[in-house]
Amino acid sequence: MGKMRRNNHHPDKIDLDIVRAINEIGVPQLTEIAKRVGLSHEGVRYRLNKLIKDRQIAFYPIIEHLMIGLTRVNVFVDVVPKCIPVFPSVIKAIPYWTYYAKSLGNANGYQVMYLVPNEPSVLEDLDSFFDRLVEMGIVNHYTKVRTLEPFRYGHMFNDLSEEHYTDILEQDPISDELEPYLKYASQAMSLKKVRIDDTDIAFIEELIKSDEPVRKYTEIAEKLGMKAATLRYHVREHLVKKRVFRGVYAFLLPPYRKWGDLTLIIEDDGKFVLKFVSFLVKRKHQLLLYATPSKSMHVIVLGFIYFPFVAEVLRIVEKAAYDGFVKSYKYFLIDTTKTGTNVVYQQNFKNGEWVWDFEKYVTKMEECARRICLYV
Repeated sequence: MGKMRRNNHHPDKIDLDIVRAINEIGVPQLTEIAKRVGLSHEGVRYRLNKLIKDRQIAFYPIIEHLMIGLTRVNVFVDVVPKCIPVFPSVIKAIPYWTYYAKSLGNANGYQVMYLVPNEPSVLEDLDSFFDRLVEMGIVNHYTKVRTLEPFRYGHMFNDLSEEHYTDILEQDPISDELEPYLKYASQAMSLKKVRIDDTDIAFIEELIKSDEPVRKYTEIAEKLGMKAATLRYHVREHLVKKRVFRGVYAFLLPPYRKWGDLTLIIEDDGKFVLKFVSFLVKRKHQLLLYATPSKSMHVIVLGFIYFPFVAEVLRIVEKAAYDGFVKSYKYFLIDTTKTGTNVVYQQNFKNGEWVWDFEKYVTKMEECARRICLYV
């Protein structure tokens, strides 16, 4: 969305091999990556630094948030038009927001992502928070979806048309790349919460903030004011062995500086979404798939450059609904140039527990809302 501009340099086969090695190894180590791709330690670091500098690669630490007491929640908020420019100040009243972006479609306003304490009362509080905004005339309506950790894949923007509908339905079996995620999703809600401390949380926050897939323990330990051996012990015993930190996902960015995301919330017969995603994986299309505790519902995020792609995807989903494969769906167009991000960990973790002060958040929200009323 907006003017697109290609990068001058395209990643080559060795770059792709490095990305593949990072994703296969789990917790990445330069020595192991170099061994797999047949380069020196310095050669791997040079290529990674080049990709990072050229903004052609991103890294996402794979953190199992349910195991540390947090759960993902996406809220798509249809905001009263005159309040849209200043609505981000309301979002920030709850310090557990991790991302927001301008949205169009079934919600003309914002998509907001939260990582909140995994407690039923907290999820009820989120409903109360947005219900209050509806009462105040700032929000028209909202859609809240709790999700698991995402499956990320692809870096291409391929054309898609309604003619691919039959190919999607005939997609069998489910792609090999998707199978591990489906296994994870089937077990995620039974994962046991583990005990963590301030050091673990500080390390996770450093991972989230970092632009690099591999950082020396000495560097992080120095920043956190502790010995490298102490940090290494915490990470190994508390995070790696217990599978809280499962590695880093390396993600080649599309060859465009700007693009949009089409987000779909689909409730289906249990097969259409998986066939659709497998078809896209085969084409290496950029996507995220979020499974949900309700196994019949998924959230799919597809990158796009041109609006005809959006129209074709919606035609495919509409046809699937007409044919009885999709029970319901909603769609949102996300402007990836109008976003905000926030790191939630250390600011909300005190004495070994996640702090949740809903009355404080509501008070802050109402103060913001009053300023909005003055503004508009």
